[in-house]
Amino acid sequence: MQEPPSSIPSPDQMEEQQPVEEMGTINITIPDELIFEILSTLPVKSLLRFRSVSKSWLSLISSSEFIKAQLEKSLNEDDYNRHKLLFISDRIFKNCSLNPALNASKTPSSEPSANIVDNPMRFNRGSLPYIVGSCNGLVCIKSPRNRLYLWNPATRKSKRLPKFGSKTVHNNWWDSLFCYGFGYDESNDDYKVVGVSFVNVSDVLGTEIRVKVYSLKGNSWTRIQEDFKVGDMNEYGCFANGKIHWVSNRIPGSDDVRKIISFDLASEAFGEVEKPEQWMGFSSDWNLHVLDGHLSLSCDQGSNLVDVWVMEKDGANESWAKVLSILNLSQPSGEILLKPVFLSKEGEILFKYGPVIALYSTKDNAYNYPRVTNLGDLAQVEVYVESLVSPNAVDGV
Repeated sequence: MQEPPSSIPSPDQMEEQQPVEEMGTINITIPDELIFEILSTLPVKSLLRFRSVSKSWLSLISSSEFIKAQLEKSLNEDDYNRHKLLFISDRIFKNCSLNPALNASKTPSSEPSANIVDNPMRFNRGSLPYIVGSCNGLVCIKSPRNRLYLWNPATRKSKRLPKFGSKTVHNNWWDSLFCYGFGYDESNDDYKVVGVSFVNVSDVLGTEIRVKVYSLKGNSWTRIQEDFKVGDMNEYGCFANGKIHWVSNRIPGSDDVRKIISFDLASEAFGEVEKPEQWMGFSSDWNLHVLDGHLSLSCDQGSNLVDVWVMEKDGANESWAKVLSILNLSQPSGEILLKPVFLSKEGEILFKYGPVIALYSTKDNAYNYPRVTNLGDLAQVEVYVESLVSPNAVDGV
């Protein structure tokens, strides 16, 4: 007779039959301050996606406090992952990351590539646009027809500015020559474009200089009554330390052949910047740049050498410091082909060198030439930082 199965379960069966207690839902509340801190470290592309997570995240990411915090982190990062090179190449806009360009010689496998960037302008491919300047992620660009735009390449938002030029009361001619500059007025938390036009009034009255300032907050141009004497100016100024700077030639009533003039965006007044103390006199070509946030001057002082000076600030005092002298391969006109674009914390200077870019190490006194695929025929290059700053004053992002 077969024995009935044992009613005593095995240890394995006992484990299987143990009742399982259901886990309750765990609610974890993350402090708003921590969410703010974490999100502000993320790239713009991710933040634009995360706006759709919730209404509270949309409100946070669009707030002025968050936009400023994200910008501050992007500007001060050590690896430059949020910095981009913006090119005008083959008469179109392209960009690539700055970090691979700086490290191309160390890691040849990470060769940067220039990608076409959608831009707000529509123009004939035979015409050449121009980058007026960049500041805090906003780029000011000029169309071949002299229309100005503020553009954030990271968010793809843009704004076309009101027309600067106006017909003169004397002869109905359009303003004939324009010089522009773009920067940030920190004291008024406003982005401004300065325009200087040289109007050919008549053969008798000569040329009239008009200065106008565009305020993003006010979305309008304001005429500035300014008696400061300026001569022929570089077409585009450089923004540093709250001021826009130009090189001015043939100043009326002055013995100086050339001066560096500035326009303070807060006081909206012109001034003059002293030349370096060790100045050697006339140079065939001057160029102003911005390196590491400081005004920079490069000039050909003869012997085919280019001096690069940087304006250093110690409290209220400013002084020039020559950072290097390098060999220049100049054209017969004396034009400087080496034009500084960016100074890294490691002491490397990125140059536009004719139709390519070059990287010079101040430590090794050596060049290398980062290869950027799809770069094409390079006309202009500018560095910008990816940010959420809006070109529309009423918008957040």
